[in-house]
Amino acid sequence: MRSYSAENEKGIYEKCLSGYRSIIDETVRYFSRRVYRFKWKKIPLPELRGLVLDVGSGYTGEWLSSNIPAGSRLVLLDLNPTVLEKTCNGKPSVICIVGDALRLPFIDAAFTRVLMLALLHHIPGDECRRLALKEAYRALANEGILTATVWSPSSLPSKTPLHDGFIITDDFGTRFVHLFDKESLVSLVSSIGLTVLEAGFFIENPRRPDATTNIFVKAEKRCVDKNSHPKSPSIRIHDHR
Repeated sequence: MRSYSAENEKGIYEKCLSGYRSIIDETVRYFSRRVYRFKWKKIPLPELRGLVLDVGSGYTGEWLSSNIPAGSRLVLLDLNPTVLEKTCNGKPSVICIVGDALRLPFIDAAFTRVLMLALLHHIPGDECRRLALKEAYRALANEGILTATVWSPSSLPSKTPLHDGFIITDDFGTRFVHLFDKESLVSLVSSIGLTVLEAGFFIENPRRPDATTNIFVKAEKRCVDKNSHPKSPSIRIHDHR
């Protein structure tokens, strides 16, 4: 059972496509040119057991794929096929899927863990960020854990206001950034029905705290009817048509 109607979901998705697709595509192109291989040493990740989904994995999926425990499987989803090819090559415990965070191609309650690392702040529009989280909620099994992080710099260079955020331009191109504070991220995650377990800040590079401060939230899916969201032992593709 979805927490929001399929008809409403489709309308929001189409609105996001028509209003923001070009911005999202440009952001994807930016990260295909600029290679980040963060190891996320500072983030308090949950135990990555069972079937783990990393939404908008980018190159950080390369580190995750090398640290998935034995017996678990990692699914990396990104809009950029080139990134996935480099990350997934020769790793039997990793599944790579080209897909959209706003319309996840998975059945309900398939994953024990869902990660959205450095993703939400690159999605323009509150409804679209909320839709991405609702899709993560749908794909998460009961008692599963969502971990989301967003960038929280002290200042932004070369920024141009756009919609509810900014366009940042440098030698690699342009990308969209929406600025969260801890309260707004916690409020957004809570609003879709997840129970926030922990929230705070971490600095990925202590030598550059102004540019590498991030906010994290860990939240759990708690269903009243546990049978409505059984944990699935395997991944199956969900047909949205």
